[in-house]
Amino acid sequence: MKKYKFFLLIISLIFLLNIFLLNSFATLYIIKDPEGSFTLITNLEKLVFKYKLLGYTIYIVKESSQKTPSKSQTSPKSKSEPTADIKIIDWTHRISDGGNYYIVDGILKNISNVTVKFLKVKVIAFNSKGNLVSIEETYASPSTLKANQEATFTAMPTYTPEIKSFELSILWD
Repeated sequence: MKKYKFFLLIISLIFLLNIFLLNSFATLYIIKDPEGSFTLITNLEKLVFKYKLLGYTIYIVKESSQKTPSKSQTSPKSKSEPTADIKIIDWTHRISDGGNYYIVDGILKNISNVTVKFLKVKVIAFNSKGNLVSIEETYASPSTLKANQEATFTAMPTYTPEIKSFELSILWD
């Protein structure tokens, strides 16, 4: 009976380790500077966004198993296929006339030779401590961008005085 319980314990441990090792709960990113030199590997989306705004190139190494698959701003499909690259040209935010929403407007540009479809902007709002308050997604207009084409976007997160800062990320299919 003791051997049977020990055997079940070992099988259970192997099963649990398999789940944790094969199903990562974080997305890993490689960040390269504008010259293409390796800078760092991280799983912090907030840090990735800041580097992207500075013109660094972001590659997704492993997509989280808990997120829906989508491409980051520069996620290569393979070494032989061209990579899309979308830049945030400018953006701003203000409180709506009625005071119920923030209005986040901006301009995006496809600076690659690849057509991008279903282009979306994710607006992430944080409080003064850097904690997440809300997330709002909106499609760009137009949502399909050819090489060197620009698009605009408007997102309207619900107003709350707790929001102190915004970060933007770009997604496409």
